[in-house]
Amino acid sequence: MIVADGFGPADGLGLSNVIELFWAMATDGSVLAVLPFAVGLSLLIGWLAHRWLGFRFGWSVLAALGWAGVVAAMFFSGRADRSLSGFDLTLLRSCVRPLDLTRFDEQAVLNLAMYVPAAFAGVMASRRLWLTAAGTTALVFVLEALQALLGRGACDSADLVYNLVGALAGLLVAAPVLMVRRSTDVPADQTATPMADVKG
Repeated sequence: MIVADGFGPADGLGLSNVIELFWAMATDGSVLAVLPFAVGLSLLIGWLAHRWLGFRFGWSVLAALGWAGVVAAMFFSGRADRSLSGFDLTLLRSCVRPLDLTRFDEQAVLNLAMYVPAAFAGVMASRRLWLTAAGTTALVFVLEALQALLGRGACDSADLVYNLVGALAGLLVAAPVLMVRRSTDVPADQTATPMADVKG
């Protein structure tokens, strides 16, 4: 669940509210404080993914930055007054509360939207749609559960649905782009000029 001062379910849904909430989250003091660390860690993750897994470096960095944004929104934005608590398994009960999708406000929109770039960049980095889908789905559940376990917010079943829909949207946008990129890639052995042709 996203937390930002001055916003709540009663505010309703509007483009101006969505933009205002996003700006409040992006300029939150706690988020700005961890920004340099997030950028440095994203560069490191991108380099490691490129070197060890063969992922595209640029896309790997963008995917890591996307996930850093998700973590910042869920664990830091609007939570300066909350101390990091230890694990409390009883808080996981909130994850199984009855599903209520009738509340679709600006927070629900951002819960959906913040997973789109991370999922899209993940597919473009790995070029493995199903691997990225599995990893993204697992991270959605892990992050939502950790948010409750660490006392940084509530684990809401509606948030899980919105997060998964956002991740699915990112995957669906990336799938045709990936297909086009694969169809236009020319294997190295086809671009090499045979030595016999060079010699004449």
